[in-house]
Amino acid sequence: MILWSAIAFGGVWIANRFGNLMAGIAVTLLLGIAIVFNVTQLPYPLWFKIVMLSCFPLGCFLGIWTAIQMEGRGSSSAS
Repeated sequence: MILWSAIAFGGVWIANRFGNLMAGIAVTLLLGIAIVFNVTQLPYPLWFKIVMLSCFPLGCFLGIWTAIQMEGRGSSSAS
């Protein structure tokens, strides 16, 4: 479960750093659709579904927030 959150964090962070905020949001939506499809179609225990659907948004939020923070620090130190 930690790895799934880390993958969501990494994917969203990379999309946000190389693209922009809209790219990060697009990756979040695509991963969100994939994870919902995954937990509804495969026979996971209920606790796993609950934890995954709660850890995923946290990983995506942290990915976007970290990329925005790093972008803000980069632009302020360049001037």
